[in-house]
Amino acid sequence: MSVHAEFGRALETLLAAVDMLPAAQAAPHRAALERARLSSQPDLSSAARAALEALDGLAGVDVAGDRLEALSEHLAAHCRAVLGLPRG
Repeated sequence: MSVHAEFGRALETLLAAVDMLPAAQAAPHRAALERARLSSQPDLSSAARAALEALDGLAGVDVAGDRLEALSEHLAAHCRAVLGLPRG
């Protein structure tokens, strides 16, 4: 699978998890993550930077369990790889 496809899959999986939050809590995070979609950005690097910005905001969300955190870290790992950043 391509890097683009893997990034997109990780982003869409996280978006689905965010949709499980209460609507008012999910809305700003959903909007930020949607801006990271490849269709909203000129290239994969720009999408990865937008995703990392969205993940910064999502980090403050307090939810039971670790699914959201695990999915966020998975997407962040893709972003770091795309951008050539060290592991977080």
